[in-house]
Amino acid sequence: MKRVLATLGVLATLGFPAASSAVAPSASFTFSPASPLTLEPVTFTSTSTGDVSGIAWDLDNDGFFDDGTGPSATLNFPSSAVYTVRLRAVGPDGSGEQTQPIRVANRPPTASIAYFPDAPQAGDALNFVALPEDADGTIASEEWDLDGDGVFESTGALVAHTFETPGTYTVRLRVVDNDSAAVVVSQLVRVDPNPPEFLSPFPLVHVSGKVTVTGARIRRLVVEAPSGATVKVRCRGGGCKLRRQTKQAPDTGHPSFLRFRRFERTLRTDAVLQIFVTKPGTIGKYTRLTIRAGKQPLRRDLCIRPGARRPSKCTQ
Repeated sequence: MKRVLATLGVLATLGFPAASSAVAPSASFTFSPASPLTLEPVTFTSTSTGDVSGIAWDLDNDGFFDDGTGPSATLNFPSSAVYTVRLRAVGPDGSGEQTQPIRVANRPPTASIAYFPDAPQAGDALNFVALPEDADGTIASEEWDLDGDGVFESTGALVAHTFETPGTYTVRLRVVDNDSAAVVVSQLVRVDPNPPEFLSPFPLVHVSGKVTVTGARIRRLVVEAPSGATVKVRCRGGGCKLRRQTKQAPDTGHPSFLRFRRFERTLRTDAVLQIFVTKPGTIGKYTRLTIRAGKQPLRRDLCIRPGARRPSKCTQ
């Protein structure tokens, strides 16, 4: 031991430097996220060991370590590919480098569905519009499953379809980008029943008579009813000998004139005649006559909607 120390002392006396205690750098780095997507920030972090006095990054694979000098660096990759990233670690006793391939995956497209009219009814022609987006590429195809059978049988950015019956339907759109990444989105479509149509021709109620000091004398009560319609007349109050009567218009395809002779009589004040003209699935007619002393009867004409318990205003 003494001989070794003596030798070192002699070397120092002669101008030779003593052996360095520095450790040469060993370059290494990690990156996050581990499976990056296009346009996603990727952070590279040096995990180099040894005596490191400087860090340099080559992120664009151009051979120059001029893309960062800190312990970490961040980069977004524009498209799916395998990229090469290099790190150089420099120290007082040399330098080290590491190269890693970075596999960047394609970002799948996104899509949504629009349709019009926005409140469809059974039998309406519906137009469906594909609204796709692809941040890192282009859209290659748009395919539609319009009948819910799982088969994408229609193609294009704009398609049309008709639902013949009311209900809630699921429409699906599959969008594929130029890297073959696909996304499937769905849209619920509520189809309402068609509104009922008015009886055609719309019924007419003809009433003629004479005003009296105690009410009115009904001389003629005739209803012009469309083919197949049902006409019901009700009477309540003074002078109503018959309370109700129903007649059916023949199903001939032409309107019929139905006369109600049993109500052609003298009615006293506050007596009420009600005439209902109906046919299943259609909007019918309601007329009410309120008898008044010395005045024309007060008449009110309304409509009867299918399934409704009371008449209402005649609006579609």
